[in-house]
Amino acid sequence: ISADSGAGDPVFPRRMINKKKVKPSAGSKRGLHYASATNHRIPNVGEVDLAFETPEGHQENIVFQVADVNKPLMSISDRVDHRCRVVFDQDDDTGEDLTHIYNKATKKRMKLRRVGKVWVLDATVTKDFIADSSASFSRPGP
Repeated sequence: ISADSGAGDPVFPRRMINKKKVKPSAGSKRGLHYASATNHRIPNVGEVDLAFETPEGHQENIVFQVADVNKPLMSISDRVDHRCRVVFDQDDDTGEDLTHIYNKATKKRMKLRRVGKVWVLDATVTKDFIADSSASFSRPGP
């Protein structure tokens, strides 16, 4: 899931989700749409409650809006609105990436992994969440 400071909502690609998991959202009922980088309108088609596990073993949950986007986008403003501290940083001496999301309510820390110029939250979901349970998704990067 790519961390995106420009995303107003967390958004998940419709093609990746089991359609039985998608339910109408306030935005889809109102005809809400998103604007792409190329200024195309992308309709909001509902929402999905994404339960996932982080590499640290934390059970997490984020409600994502569903649309025909290319990849899952986690809204940084949404995380801040949900009482999380989002830190983008690296150690001055070692260069180690220290980027993470800290949930102030649960005291859990989720590490973000840098892939080029993008930070990614690795997440494991249940098989029934994925659109085609025979599909496999590979991790980008090294």
